[in-house]
Amino acid sequence: MPICKLHIVLFMMGILSFLSTNAQDSLRKLPNVLVTETRPRIFVSDLNSPGPNYSLPEWKIKELGSRDVGEVMKFTPGAQIKDYGGIGGIKTIRFRSLGGAHTGVIVDHNTQFNTQVGTINLSSFETFALKAIHFTSGQPTSLLSMPSAYIPSSSIGIQTNQSIRDTAYNLGFYQTVTSINAYETGLNIGSPIGKKFGVGALLFAKYGDGRYPYVYDLTGSEESFTRENSRLFNYRARIGGGYFGDRSKVNFQVYYNKNNQQLPGAVILFNPSNDQSLMNEDFRADLSHFVFVPTSSDNGAWTIRTSAYAQSNRTIYEDPNFLNAQGFIRSNYLQHRYGLGIMSNRTWKSSRIFIGTDAYLSDLISNEFDNAPKRIGFNSVIGTSVNVGKSWHLEGNVTHQLIWDEARSADSLLAKRYSKWAPYIGVSVKPFKNKRLGVRSFYKKAFRMPTFNDLYYNFIGNTNLKPEEAHQFNFGLNYQFDLSGNDKKHKNIFEFSIDGFYNQVKNKIVAVPTKDLFNWSMQNIGKTRVLGTDIGFIYAQGIAAWNWNLTGSLTVNQSVDVTNPESSSYGHQIPYTPLLSGNTSLSIAWKGYTLTNNVLYTGQRYSLNENIPMNYMEPFVDWNIGISKLFELPHHNRLYVSLKTMNVLNKNYEVIRSFPMPGRYYQITLKYNYK
Repeated sequence: MPICKLHIVLFMMGILSFLSTNAQDSLRKLPNVLVTETRPRIFVSDLNSPGPNYSLPEWKIKELGSRDVGEVMKFTPGAQIKDYGGIGGIKTIRFRSLGGAHTGVIVDHNTQFNTQVGTINLSSFETFALKAIHFTSGQPTSLLSMPSAYIPSSSIGIQTNQSIRDTAYNLGFYQTVTSINAYETGLNIGSPIGKKFGVGALLFAKYGDGRYPYVYDLTGSEESFTRENSRLFNYRARIGGGYFGDRSKVNFQVYYNKNNQQLPGAVILFNPSNDQSLMNEDFRADLSHFVFVPTSSDNGAWTIRTSAYAQSNRTIYEDPNFLNAQGFIRSNYLQHRYGLGIMSNRTWKSSRIFIGTDAYLSDLISNEFDNAPKRIGFNSVIGTSVNVGKSWHLEGNVTHQLIWDEARSADSLLAKRYSKWAPYIGVSVKPFKNKRLGVRSFYKKAFRMPTFNDLYYNFIGNTNLKPEEAHQFNFGLNYQFDLSGNDKKHKNIFEFSIDGFYNQVKNKIVAVPTKDLFNWSMQNIGKTRVLGTDIGFIYAQGIAAWNWNLTGSLTVNQSVDVTNPESSSYGHQIPYTPLLSGNTSLSIAWKGYTLTNNVLYTGQRYSLNENIPMNYMEPFVDWNIGISKLFELPHHNRLYVSLKTMNVLNKNYEVIRSFPMPGRYYQITLKYNYK
């Protein structure tokens, strides 16, 4: 069957199942509770998951003191975050040495996109008013996931308050003040409307000049400087709500983000400051319809989700001292994307099959090139998840990406078609009847499609680029100990997981310099071999009014360049990938007071491909401590107060070379909730 006809068939099958579902008796009440996703314990996957599936609930996000999702993800085993510093610094993720485009970002089950550059800036998602953050490698577990969520190697799921219906009027206020002149203010409102409707809104602002002192070696001896050009004013609004019925749900969300910021540049000799600036203006609207219809014959159900979205992203980048003929640069980019899709699930007591397709149209307009690229694509998936007996769990899927690219070139029209299949298969087993031991394994193939910049950007674009291909293998186990025994009053739990992973990356898309540093070419030349281990654990204990928990993770990651045996970088660790990294977090709670201690360690790295002394980067430790108190006020009101010391060791460490992070600083957070 031709590829285009296959997508049409899949799409029509979903529509037909949707129509047949709605034709059933709409007055029949829901006999059981729908569980749309699993919620594993923090840092440790549940026993039925074939791959790592970490969950950070709201209380843990508060303990970490992280102000955006990028900071939270630093504590996820296997993840490295590129952080360029400054209060508005860009943060992108790389999981197990796969680039940021291999990790999807999903907000309230709606996948976020950036066709221009491929990666999502994690610092643009605040932690205020978040219910939870989930990280999944392998296959998504939620019935609400759309086909596009199955394409990336892994995904970050963000659940906001706007995705749920408040049972009573709810008002939340948030304020953070830091000693580096960085501030955040937020307002969260939620209200039911009758018995079936609800609405919620978030207003958020981040602002300040972000000036902080730092010590740096530019001339052979350490000198003191002040981090300049970090001023930021960012405001965001998210409105969501809809109809929340027993058997169906209609949800809408509208998101607007306006960001004006200066960009702190690389600290170099004779020019430790910078004059670049960035403006972003983002708009997105989502509409989805979810239907759940139980079947009386086999205790199963049909679940159908249809969704549509429209988004626009405007970026203006300015550098008044750019080294070109004009002596400055002002780049404008305007990207649009429109999409719709459908996903059908047929569930039984412990199994499901699913099929779905989503389609999208994207374009990009810029003063940097005249190509006016457009992209039309279909993402499709068909798969299953099934329990065999009481011990085995199997799941798998096949995804397909069909993409047409068009762009102008002089008097001709460039056209390119991509058609890529990718399988996934995972298995987990509990080998002992009375032991909570799980063994798991999965294989997944994934593609990173070339972005508009990769294909068409002036002096860089290469229309012959092939998609980046990644093969991932994972084998691990986790064990859950309940040490409480027959003592129901005292909690005493220990969980442990360990995973070995192996990745191969082919046709890696890289930029190679040509005649000078301002003229580059995009090529498929890179090959990377990744071998490593992730370890995670949690120990939680409760005695009387005392509760404490200790979590931690450790990652060993050998990611080497195997592109060319004759190259000077052959067999060397790839840039910015530490061989050893880890974190630990301890919290002790008593009668509303909580003492927290978080330590993040990143081992030695290299800033360029060759592992030579001049590219060497020192290991660093980021240590944060804090104390918080939750005050229970009359009429169910709550006031949360947190005092934290960030970077206790006062080291201006570098995540990216020449971008020093703040030393020791202090953070005060207030959260007030009225119901």
